[in-house]
Amino acid sequence: MLGMTQACPYRFLIEAVDDARDDAVAGLLTAWLAANVEETTWLASLRERGRSAVPAVSQQELWRLNALGRLCDRLLQAASREDGDAMLSMTQVEDFLGRLGIDAIRPHSYTPFYHEVVNTVAAPDLRATPRIVTWHWPCLMLGSLLVVRGGVSVVAGGDVLTPGIAEASTLYWAYSRERRPTHDLAHGWGGNSAWRTAFRRDYALDGHYHFNVDAPTDLARLDPAEPAEDDLTRPERIELLTCRAFMTCPKEHGDRFPYRDRISVPIAAGQGGQPVSLWRRLLTLTRRQPPSPAES
Repeated sequence: MLGMTQACPYRFLIEAVDDARDDAVAGLLTAWLAANVEETTWLASLRERGRSAVPAVSQQELWRLNALGRLCDRLLQAASREDGDAMLSMTQVEDFLGRLGIDAIRPHSYTPFYHEVVNTVAAPDLRATPRIVTWHWPCLMLGSLLVVRGGVSVVAGGDVLTPGIAEASTLYWAYSRERRPTHDLAHGWGGNSAWRTAFRRDYALDGHYHFNVDAPTDLARLDPAEPAEDDLTRPERIELLTCRAFMTCPKEHGDRFPYRDRISVPIAAGQGGQPVSLWRRLLTLTRRQPPSPAES
């Protein structure tokens, strides 16, 4: 099983992990690394290709990246279980991924590029920007390419992240989560077809955050006054795309299709040349009232 040269070795590792006893999983990961050295080489080439510009990749590479993302998600969710029954420690997961060339990072300031909201606590000030209070799992990066967002609990104003929506609405581009509904293009397919799903590529590159770069519709070019599509306004589509879920929008959340949308958001300079956080930029794009400078 582990000495595999198939086009999608990550798929078979996921299946092997699912079938293994908990005390055997660490050994499976070690054996898989030894048998799949070419994956480390391929990932190193992807990192290098994304050093200065968003690189072109093949359809097969997008499928392969999607399987890698599924594997990373599987391991991170297993290591972050709160019932004390984890089959791996987070240290073991980070070590395995590090040997593949994937960096585990924990950016201290909340942005929807790097962070997935797991729990939300309401701040007294309705406009208070999100403040991270707990890390559940790290963010994973392959150079400038986002592999998996980090899971965090935050304290935030209800006008910025609404409790009951931000952590409970359907999470898109996610295969599964224990505590919330998910929606992914791989859902509903049988057997091999589910593994022919393209990976969503987001990049932190050239002073911008690029969301879903392979999608055809650039939301930055849409006229905000255009009629809503599928009853979502442009700001609501930006929210769903960048956050992968609704954060404040109270509309029905379980049957959307944000997969055609993309946007690039510059990290603009604020007063005195200081960078403005991505979250403040998105608040502006979605036409919410941003917090005062004293709150940020």
